[in-house]
Amino acid sequence: MNIRLSRSAPALALGALLLLHPLASAAEDAAFEFMEPKAFPTLASFESVEAFEKYIGDYMQRCFDRWASSSPGAKCPVRSELWDRELNVAYKRLMKVFPDEGKQKLKVSQRNWIVSRDSTIDISTYTLDRHFDVGGTMWVTPRADAADEVLGNIVKERTLLVIRWEKMVSEPLSESF
Repeated sequence: MNIRLSRSAPALALGALLLLHPLASAAEDAAFEFMEPKAFPTLASFESVEAFEKYIGDYMQRCFDRWASSSPGAKCPVRSELWDRELNVAYKRLMKVFPDEGKQKLKVSQRNWIVSRDSTIDISTYTLDRHFDVGGTMWVTPRADAADEVLGNIVKERTLLVIRWEKMVSEPLSESF
């Protein structure tokens, strides 16, 4: 099975991860509740990027444990969806503080990044399809996880860059330098 990376495929990729994961205990099963990506706490509510990613990873693990062999597992949000949400938030904040010239440059940069992202997704999909083309379902989970990691890292990197730009524009250098 080939899972194509795209802006709409992360949920499908994660759904494939559920096929081989062990089932959760009854207590974990009862305690788990799905969360839509918009219901997750934002990056700003965590002490660090690492804490944000740990929260996402812990949630995804509980989701996989609960829905290991069921179709509702496709509702497990993925890193890339949450990082995309954070990118949109950071982009909007930066657009608010940029003068018109900066806004235009940011729009061009973002459009170019999207082209680059999509090109990277294409080559990653091609590479992952060949790497995991060994037959059988045992490779569906590792392939889907690799696809999610690639897309999540691409969006995370851009998000952190946009956040850095916003801080640079919003927090001028002090005279102590």
